[in-house]
Amino acid sequence: MVLVPISARAALASAVALGAVPLAAQAAPFALAPVLTDNAVLQRGVAVPLRGTGEPGSVVHARLDDGATLDATVAADGTWQIALPPQAAGPGHALHFATSTGQQAQLGNLAFGDVFLCSGQSNMEFTLRHATNADATIAGSANPDIRLFNVPRQSSLTPQGQFGAPVAWAPAGPASTPDFSAVCYFMGADIQATRHVPVGLIAASWGGSIIEDWMSPAALRQAGGNEEGLQLLALRARDPGAAEQAWTGKVAAYFARTAGKGRGARPT
Repeated sequence: MVLVPISARAALASAVALGAVPLAAQAAPFALAPVLTDNAVLQRGVAVPLRGTGEPGSVVHARLDDGATLDATVAADGTWQIALPPQAAGPGHALHFATSTGQQAQLGNLAFGDVFLCSGQSNMEFTLRHATNADATIAGSANPDIRLFNVPRQSSLTPQGQFGAPVAWAPAGPASTPDFSAVCYFMGADIQATRHVPVGLIAASWGGSIIEDWMSPAALRQAGGNEEGLQLLALRARDPGAAEQAWTGKVAAYFARTAGKGRGARPT
């Protein structure tokens, strides 16, 4: 299990759930990064990157509440980014967006507070509806100062700028907490009761996953001992059938090698 404060590990949180990976280029209409929805919690006390896509060369204007307007020009790859200055903790904010091509968007019920990425395997994935005293906990879970964001399961050979299913931030309550990570929820509820600021919880977990699944190719190469696996992934990108055949051969060799010897190391 990993509980990662955004303020301390902003790069990791951004890469997994806040769209740090540049969004795919699109000749596209204006759009916000999918993690930017109504009810979102943005990290207090630090500059917050606002990201999205739009028509290359067009200008995006962003304004928090009735504050100053911030501008960014959409890059040639169709992406833009605006750094929102650090803000104090508190709810009740709105973000207004407009473009030089006449498109607009608005986000409401935003809060600034402390944001946490909760990631891991089955212990983190374990939902609140299966926890001890779940009925009573869920019934009493309504708290507008706790906001939840579930990252849907999705595997890919390359970084993605979009999630595999629709996503949205939701205030904690009986409608949103049952299928949220129990560990993440209990941690966030305790922190919110102690710090008395809005708390945003991002759950991105996958039971049975290994740490290598969460690492970039560059990180795997730096760690060492992963070249064969990386080559197999590259083969899968070029020829999925050949990759499946190669992996089947590796698994068969593993079982032949460990037959009658008890449990061995997993195939590598």
